Amino acid sequence: MARRKQQPAPEPGALGPIARAAWQGLTIGTGRAVRGITPLADGADRGAGQPHDGLGTLLLLTGMVLGAAMWTHPAGTAGAALAGIAALAGTLIGVLAYAAPAGLLYLAVQVLRMPAGLGSPALIRQTGGAALTAAAIAGVADLAAGAGGLLGRITGAAPAALVTAWVMLPVLVLSATAGLITVTGFTLPRPQPRPVAELDDLDDDFDDGSALPPAAAAPVSPAAPAATPAPPTPAAPVHPAPAGATQARPAATAAGEQTAAVVGGWHLPPLSLLTAGDPPKKRTAAGDEIKAKLQGVLAEFKVNASVGGYRRGPAVTRYEITVGPGVKVSKITGLEQNFALVLGTPNVRILSPIPGKSAVGVEIPNSDRETVSLGDVIHAYAAWSHRSSHRLLIGLGKDIDGRPVTAVLADMPHLLVGGATGSGKSGFLNSLLTSVLTRATPDEVRLLLIDPKRVELAAYTGLPHLVTPIVTNPVKAVEALHWLVREMEQRYDALAEAGVRNIEDFNRKARAAGATPLPYLLAVVDELADLMMVAGKAAKDDDELDVEGPIVRILQLARAAGIHLVLATQRPSVDVVTGLIKANLPSRLAFAVASLPDSRVIIDAPGAEKLLGRGDGLFIPVGASTPIRLQGAWVTEKEIAAVVGHWRRQQPAPAAPARAAVQPAEAEAAPAPGPTAVPRSNVDADADRALFLQAIELVVASQFGSTSMLQRKLRIGYAKAGRLMDLMQDAGIVGPSEGSKARDVLVKPDELARIRVELDADDQANADSNVVPFPQRQQRR
Repeated sequence: MARRKQQPAPEPGALGPIARAAWQGLTIGTGRAVRGITPLADGADRGAGQPHDGLGTLLLLTGMVLGAAMWTHPAGTAGAALAGIAALAGTLIGVLAYAAPAGLLYLAVQVLRMPAGLGSPALIRQTGGAALTAAAIAGVADLAAGAGGLLGRITGAAPAALVTAWVMLPVLVLSATAGLITVTGFTLPRPQPRPVAELDDLDDDFDDGSALPPAAAAPVSPAAPAATPAPPTPAAPVHPAPAGATQARPAATAAGEQTAAVVGGWHLPPLSLLTAGDPPKKRTAAGDEIKAKLQGVLAEFKVNASVGGYRRGPAVTRYEITVGPGVKVSKITGLEQNFALVLGTPNVRILSPIPGKSAVGVEIPNSDRETVSLGDVIHAYAAWSHRSSHRLLIGLGKDIDGRPVTAVLADMPHLLVGGATGSGKSGFLNSLLTSVLTRATPDEVRLLLIDPKRVELAAYTGLPHLVTPIVTNPVKAVEALHWLVREMEQRYDALAEAGVRNIEDFNRKARAAGATPLPYLLAVVDELADLMMVAGKAAKDDDELDVEGPIVRILQLARAAGIHLVLATQRPSVDVVTGLIKANLPSRLAFAVASLPDSRVIIDAPGAEKLLGRGDGLFIPVGASTPIRLQGAWVTEKEIAAVVGHWRRQQPAPAAPARAAVQPAEAEAAPAPGPTAVPRSNVDADADRALFLQAIELVVASQFGSTSMLQRKLRIGYAKAGRLMDLMQDAGIVGPSEGSKARDVLVKPDELARIRVELDADDQANADSNVVPFPQRQQRR
């Protein structure tokens, strides 16, 4: 009979790898199971193992064994072993041994969930706080009943032998409280800041009794078209805040609104008018599935790269691909179409590299997009309500990491916005204007709105910030741009005379001297393509209707004068955004466009043709080379109406014409004295005589003694208009200044002929003549 061959016994050295493999499999399986049934932490991978799975599994097993020892009492050998473990735990930590298993199990789960394990800052804080609380409770238990174990004797009895138990007991209670606060992260609520008006002393300088009456309160000439009255010359203040103006102005806040800050007599809109949206989502199961699909494409084409974590934004999710050694980045960028095929979406954008990271980004649209409201951006930006930040701070939206994106228009200093129909361009303009209206008063920022489409900006009609009602006629819009150029030149003359280089220095000197600062002037053109097309046809017959010329001059020179231009178009072609215009627009915002050439016109790079629309945009701030992908902020029509209505309720009414209309009997009962002749030398020395006569006719015919009206009608500066008004006061034509109110007119229109005779002047104009809204083209410089 043949002898059976005996199997060789395994060598002792071979058991080590088997045990390590078994332990590794146990730890990976435990980690996957825990991450599968608990919420996944940021950066963690539900399917792959983590370096800290071994520690987490060890803590989990220790907690389970200790729990069985303390909470159960089995018989037999196992019961005896567990009883020994329970006795050892009681000796070490006393009564805390009954709660220790729950703490160990919680710690194990957190280590398995978090990619950093015990290195996570939140877990370090919680572990340290729990240890401090346990040590304090053990000390109290040992002092009270001797049930604190070895830990209690170290923290309770031993120190009490030196300083007595009455001293140690409060110390241990405070230590336990501090540990609980550390574990829970509880913090006391911050006190509310003081009212803004008390913190900003510079804004109180607007309360000057010598300031001009509101430009918005000036009556429009009957012969002038209502759509485009003459914009005032903002080289002088366009709206003052004299003492007592708050009482004369209607109440700013409606029922239900919180108390808003008062700046220069104006009530700023409360931020509660802008509601916040839904909270953002961090991770979803769909995101983990897409990550696995991307990794599968890389493995299929044998590319040594791995898909790491991902960042979910409001509209897209960016997956980070780490490239292995010796792999060209072009191999990953060349897989763009394969990624799109696997995911079933054509809107895949590859970013190589991600700014600030050594990784390639793959941006995939979210199946469940989130809406970013302007209220989200404002409430997330802590400095929004502080008056120390710039008045032209605007909320753009949120980036792919969910952080608010803001910008200051004064730093841009001009902005080009391009996008096809439905891409979110008009929504962005609404957010821009609403941002300005929540922060700036009419004394600080004035608006010139050009809307050839007639309906996009109609919600802002009647704002006191407007230098003129919204311009809808393309020809009048060109004249408004030419007026803006002349205003820029007048401001530069004022800056040169003051010896300063920009509007900030000019306003600083003006406040120090007790004068009224210059407001910023923001011009918004909603549809540049339509303006170029319509006005361009008229410019063939009239060179002075050129659109590109004034726009280029404003873009090149207007920054220091405090004039900023926002150009928006839905047709970003080279014949609309010309080379000269584009060269002077360093800040650009591109929404979804129809083709690659349109994207290159706006941001000089591809990418905008792959955007998703509805606010998905690429923003290039001044000085940046890589665009920032963001989801534009959305503001509803109801919110716009609430903010605009807040300002409309503060619109003051023209006092002088109303008083003349409702009190004719008083005017007849107390006739004003006749005018006295002004010496010819005074008129010749301080104003042109024909200009002085024209000013008299305007004031007497309109029965409205306003210096700002003379500025607009005669196209002169504030100093000359004020001098003309003083000469008319010396002649007995108007009464003295009454702060922000218009001066009383002391003569009637039928007395103009007698005034001409007494002043020995030629009759060069009609008493009821009017000035056109914008200067005539033949008078343009």
